[in-house]
Amino acid sequence: MNHRHVAWLTAIVYFIQGALGISAVALPIYFRNLGWSIEQITTIASLASLPWIFKIVYGYFSDSFPLFGVRRKSYLLIYLFCSVAGWVALACWGKQPSAVLVSLWIANLGFAGTDVITDGLVVEKSDREWSRLYQSLSWGCRSLGAVATGMLGGWLMSQVEPKTIFLITACLPLLALPPLLLVHEQPAQAGARPLGGVSTAKEVLRFCVRKETLGWFAFLALATSSALFGTPFFFHMKEKLFFANDFLGFLISLGWAGAALGSLAFGFWMTKIPVKHTLYVVVAVNVLNILSTYAVRGPDSAVWLILFGGIATGIVLIPMMSVAAEMTRGTGAEGSIFALMMGFFNLSQIAWGFLGGKLFAMAGVNNLILISALLQGLAFFLIAPFIRNQKPVSDYVVN
Repeated sequence: MNHRHVAWLTAIVYFIQGALGISAVALPIYFRNLGWSIEQITTIASLASLPWIFKIVYGYFSDSFPLFGVRRKSYLLIYLFCSVAGWVALACWGKQPSAVLVSLWIANLGFAGTDVITDGLVVEKSDREWSRLYQSLSWGCRSLGAVATGMLGGWLMSQVEPKTIFLITACLPLLALPPLLLVHEQPAQAGARPLGGVSTAKEVLRFCVRKETLGWFAFLALATSSALFGTPFFFHMKEKLFFANDFLGFLISLGWAGAALGSLAFGFWMTKIPVKHTLYVVVAVNVLNILSTYAVRGPDSAVWLILFGGIATGIVLIPMMSVAAEMTRGTGAEGSIFALMMGFFNLSQIAWGFLGGKLFAMAGVNNLILISALLQGLAFFLIAPFIRNQKPVSDYVVN
């Protein structure tokens, strides 16, 4: 495989992931226009995200069962067209909850599978010269896609029907076809089977029952609790603060721009801090970020606080993902274990979002924010017992 072709493919795939923000305003408003309650919307949104928790399965099938003689390109083609089919189905038939759920399952299966298989290509091609480029492309292009399309999606909601936006979203995966066709993949050996499949499964199980692993999973679960009030707060801004659709789209773009700034700030000032201390900063920033939501009272405060929230997200994610990657090192099943942890990370977000929808009618958005902040604070007590290594985060980032 040619490095440059894989780099182009990586850039476009992650740009597409970020560009899904073009439907971030249209989707919940479309559901609201169907007459659904906030609880119904959060339930469907949570269930629709389930394909993202099975990332380890997509990687295993790609590794183990070549299609048409290759392990990556064939699966990527299938997943890309799944994404297209899911959004087209939503635009054409997405009125009943069951139809919406099936459509979004197909679309998210496509995007999650594309993410995993692209990561597999990147891992295969990573070396000392190209690994940093791949990592930079992944984050940078995803942020670029989100910044570019968040505001566009809000503006489009003021111009066209949501179904039109869904059809535009369906076209995005097709952007990855030209670079994918240019990638030359070596054929898999005929009849090849996964190397050490049983051993890998045993290693994954052994990793999962370690005391440190259980503590880290608990930390990840608490660190994602801000999803508890995400959808209710969106409708709070829409229906209580009366923010226009294009302004909501602008806020989405602003949040992603802040995340890019936060990642740069982390790279400049925090990579030399011992990882345990960095995780304390992660928890503190998360709590402050959540509590700052109370101060969103109008457009001006929303702009500054959403920007701060985006910066906080950038600061928070890098050390968490770096520690997760480091914990897998030397296990012999690094790819499978990391995919498992990312699947659990996604599952935690889904579970909190689902629970938030159930609690909203009883607790209200302000109490959900407070509960989320308290849950984040509990993560303080998980750091010292389970993260003993005092190396700086820069030693954890895979270069």
